[in-house]
Amino acid sequence: MDPATVRCHVDWQNRPLYLITDGYSLRSSGLLVAAVLAALEGARGAVSCLQLREHGLENGASDSELLRLLSELKPICEEHDVKLILNRRIDLALRASVDGVHCGEDSMRLCELRSQLGSQLLLGYSAHSIAEAQTALRDGASYVLLSPI
Repeated sequence: MDPATVRCHVDWQNRPLYLITDGYSLRSSGLLVAAVLAALEGARGAVSCLQLREHGLENGASDSELLRLLSELKPICEEHDVKLILNRRIDLALRASVDGVHCGEDSMRLCELRSQLGSQLLLGYSAHSIAEAQTALRDGASYVLLSPI
């Protein structure tokens, strides 16, 4: 699918910041939502997307905890015109009606994910090389984050 056909638009030029959570300590203390709100307000409109990335072997969030966080973050993101992206969990992203899903090389194939998401939602991908990024965009990613990790 041509990424240009995806209907969920992100204004990267005017809103270049992409926030990613990974906050077991914030989540467990109940401060994650407050920290996100403070970051969005402090960025003064420069944030385009918020990726809820709360996974890990020992401290990953449960399905119910992710759904609760999404329901708390969704109105905050809407108020700040920020796209809410869930890491890896297409099933919960669809249930919570968020703006997209972010995945990496250990996820199912991008073309399969894109067919499940349709053209309404963003599909992000973490790549580790330019070649991998180009392949991801060709296979249906809406955007690519390039990372050495």
